[in-house]
Amino acid sequence: LKTSIVERGGGHVSAAVFDWLAPPPKEVQERFWDLIIAADLIYAFAAVDPFAQALDTILGPGGSSPVPVDDDETGQPQKRQKASEQHRQATRVFYAHTSRSDDLDVQMNRRLAEKGLMMQSLGRPSGRPVGAINQVVLDRVELFEISRCKREGGC
Repeated sequence: LKTSIVERGGGHVSAAVFDWLAPPPKEVQERFWDLIIAADLIYAFAAVDPFAQALDTILGPGGSSPVPVDDDETGQPQKRQKASEQHRQATRVFYAHTSRSDDLDVQMNRRLAEKGLMMQSLGRPSGRPVGAINQVVLDRVELFEISRCKREGGC
């Protein structure tokens, strides 16, 4: 990610990584994330539950990560604002998925739905082969937006 481009536009970029088999660290859980970008994470049944749990934890009950806090110049979160001063918006989650089996995709959608999450297809990306990633592989990639279900009682 070209952080310099974002920063020239007045934005800020930060990232975090965590082990799905452990609870998300405090710095992941307590930050507001405008955008979550993920790619090719579900390639085995064992990854489905941790993936769904991680998204459920980060998105919280309303489809947003915890209320936003501004970073100081070192990139560290500042003290939380009062609730009345907080602006809450939905965290956007974009996921590029390569289908490996119909059964695995069904299981992934089922687990996400159980957490009150849904995947909406954004179609297939356009692109040209790069290195070992040939057109056959690219043709199997589909882009999704994952969000909280909008209706009561699940997806």
